[in-house]
Amino acid sequence: MKILKYVLLIIMIVMLSGCKKKAKENKVPLDQINIDKSTNYKYIFKDVIEKERKREESGKQDPFKD
Repeated sequence: MKILKYVLLIIMIVMLSGCKKKAKENKVPLDQINIDKSTNYKYIFKDVIEKERKREESGKQDPFKD
């Protein structure tokens, strides 16, 4: 009976260790690579460009508007 408990315990530990989050795969969008194998930096810095655009748009709001 003790052996059965240990076997079940080991099986549960193995099952729980396989249920972790998997690492995000590093994928490059095909639009980023040009035909001549150069890189289009617009796609690399896409997040930075969007943050700057949002910051600029928030500053352009009319301060007198209710």
